Amino acid sequence: MESDNKSFVPIGICLIAVMQWRSYRKQMKERLANKFEINCYRILPLRMVSRWWGWFADKNLPLFLRPYIYGMYINTFGVNLSEAATQDLTAYKNLSDFFARPLKEGARMIDQSSPIISPCDGTVLHFGTVHTGHVEQVKGVTYSLENFLGENTWNKNGKSQQDYRSSLLHKLEHNHTLYQCVIYLAPGDYHR
Repeated sequence: MESDNKSFVPIGICLIAVMQWRSYRKQMKERLANKFEINCYRILPLRMVSRWWGWFADKNLPLFLRPYIYGMYINTFGVNLSEAATQDLTAYKNLSDFFARPLKEGARMIDQSSPIISPCDGTVLHFGTVHTGHVEQVKGVTYSLENFLGENTWNKNGKSQQDYRSSLLHKLEHNHTLYQCVIYLAPGDYHR
């Protein structure tokens, strides 16, 4: 049992570090992170924390604890509960339910006249062109374009996955421009 407790120490430290980072960033809203801060954030084992958090978030909470736990979550991550369809915290069985809470009708109106809209709430971490066939820093990992695109299950025109990837890479090699935008959804952002 003692070794099990030791394995949770690094996860706890990482969670505390992320919560402190979010609190610090909330205080410094208009300031951009410096290189040192970005490098510190990059060394955190975020994949491991993300997997552990997913396991923990699916565990149903006792009814009497829900308002306290969700209240801490709201305060820590700046959740705007006034947008939620259900504001009764006891209605959410677990953190996953709360995390993906439905919004009130009309909480996210799409401006039909806008030439571009964001697919989600979040913070733009990186945007620009793809120069080398690699997509920059998605959850701390730089991907090759082939790996990032994944299996071609959406192409309905009969081209194979390899043909499509080859076509994109060929265009990049012949002065065409491919753009990317990485948007980070923080724990307090809307996730449904």
